Amino acid sequence: MDNNKVLVTRKKRRKKILLFVILLILILPILYLVVWAFNSGPDVTYRVLVNCCDSDIDDYKKYPGRELVAGEDSFHFAENTENQILPDKVEIKGKDNIDTEDLIESNDTIAFLVIKDDVMVFEKYYQGHSVDSVSMAFSTTKSILSILIGMAVDEGLIKSIDQPVSDYIPELKDNGFENVTLKSLLQMHSGIDYNDSDDPFGYSVLLNYTANLRRAILNLKMLKNPSDIFVYRSADTAVLGLVLDRALNGKTITQYAQEKLWEPLGMEFDGIWTLDSESDGLEKTWCCLSAAARDFAKFGRLYLNKGDWNGKQLVSKEWVEESLTGAFSPATWPVSGLAAGFDNYGYQWWLCSKDRGDYMTRGKNGQFIYVNPSTNTIIVRLGWSEGKLSHEDWVNLFVIISENIN
Repeated sequence: MDNNKVLVTRKKRRKKILLFVILLILILPILYLVVWAFNSGPDVTYRVLVNCCDSDIDDYKKYPGRELVAGEDSFHFAENTENQILPDKVEIKGKDNIDTEDLIESNDTIAFLVIKDDVMVFEKYYQGHSVDSVSMAFSTTKSILSILIGMAVDEGLIKSIDQPVSDYIPELKDNGFENVTLKSLLQMHSGIDYNDSDDPFGYSVLLNYTANLRRAILNLKMLKNPSDIFVYRSADTAVLGLVLDRALNGKTITQYAQEKLWEPLGMEFDGIWTLDSESDGLEKTWCCLSAAARDFAKFGRLYLNKGDWNGKQLVSKEWVEESLTGAFSPATWPVSGLAAGFDNYGYQWWLCSKDRGDYMTRGKNGQFIYVNPSTNTIIVRLGWSEGKLSHEDWVNLFVIISENIN
């Protein structure tokens, strides 16, 4: 064979290889998507395609939910908002003389409330939102679930948080959960093989979008070598939700929240708890309680008063104190937690500082309920996002405001 024919043959071969590689590049993602869609099911596939794996504070409008109904006897904070008495200027990110109200408004905030000594001293709404606007709290819901778990323990519906999960969900015993306690779930060191992420093909997306949440929870597995360290996992709270669902013996979590929280706290507005599906739906207990800002503030007031609400102990003082006790030593607390402005973690509550004793809820896109017992202050901030501020910036702002109210 002469050299020209050899060159032609090689060129043809290279073209075939290149064509094969191009087809492989095009086909493999499609095959992967097909396999993923088959494994995830039509409900997850549809919801992911429609929502592009994104979520926002109006998500309660997109999915099934159970309504929480405002009672006739609403609780209203006393108000002294005429002077809007926040510090005029603050120092954030090393810059001083930043106008406080401009900082709040310019960082995608929709609601900002400050309650000092049981009096509403600041209340403003932005971007078309108002006092009766309802928005999703995202992971602030975790802290509220913790309150309900405490109430169930107080009532004896849950015997002890030192019980293994398998006492309530025996199906998980085969998945290695026999040594996982309710306490380890509350404190986020369960060892479940789960990663909170926005990866559209990850298990967190399946958990968020499935129409069969019970099945998704029962399919959770344990890590081969679980460690007793803090790892933030929404799966821990999802499992706690199924535990509470079973402990309630036929009553839904929303019904229990209505009875134990919405009515006793005198919520001013209706709320909604998003479900996985209309038929026999299970509440998404890690993410999806929606309410108005004033009503979120009442959860802060309940804990600020150690579970007492106007003379009635709704959840035991012992539970509140345990919930706000750090579970991790300085050696085991992650650097990322410190960088975000948090000193430790309790029972689904973020602890800010031992010296101040302040603590907070923390939801995606900056849904915060901040409580500072040393200044008797509650701050609620809701927003479309955190704006240009980090978690640490928001915590610092809350501290500055709580310590410098005029």
